Amino acid sequence: MRDSPFAYFDETAPGPINQARGKILNLSPRALVVLELLRASGAALTTSMLAWYLGCKKQAMQRNMYSLQRAGLAYLLDCFRDGHSVRVWLASTIPVPSTRESARLAALGLLYLRLRSEHEKLGWETLPGALARMVINKEHLVEPVRRGEKPNGKATLLVHPTMEEARQNTPGGKLYTADTVLLSGDADIMFR
Repeated sequence: MRDSPFAYFDETAPGPINQARGKILNLSPRALVVLELLRASGAALTTSMLAWYLGCKKQAMQRNMYSLQRAGLAYLLDCFRDGHSVRVWLASTIPVPSTRESARLAALGLLYLRLRSEHEKLGWETLPGALARMVINKEHLVEPVRRGEKPNGKATLLVHPTMEEARQNTPGGKLYTADTVLLSGDADIMFR
């Protein structure tokens, strides 16, 4: 993969945001799992990432996402860049993010699902400014550095769009990975 679809976004457009109905909903077990993932991650997740994580077809996952949207429990955000679009989903408890923050939340969502698939006891908390506190063996402050941004001095793990950008822009002593590595499906998530 040459570039990350989450490197940056030029524009975003939220889909319809419904209000939760306040009554018992008839949601599938998979939709409930997805809702828990959206809330636990505090990030933006794509249908493809969720389908990969749960081991189902993208079309089946799409139906679950729309049922969560109709119930007012999640909303979609269409993100545009250079004539291409990416659709991400967020829990309804998360305010509609800015364009810059949307790209950062999508990168955090990608990292969250990859780590959760490998570490059952992953500790994760999304912080203001689209940062995350992650605990596996020790605690890390995670920052998704998008194209054209400078890294936060406090972050211990940086997520760049590509490995080239990660190697060039990561200060010494920091761990890093890239969207392209996380999207590649390789068994190992590299933290250098």
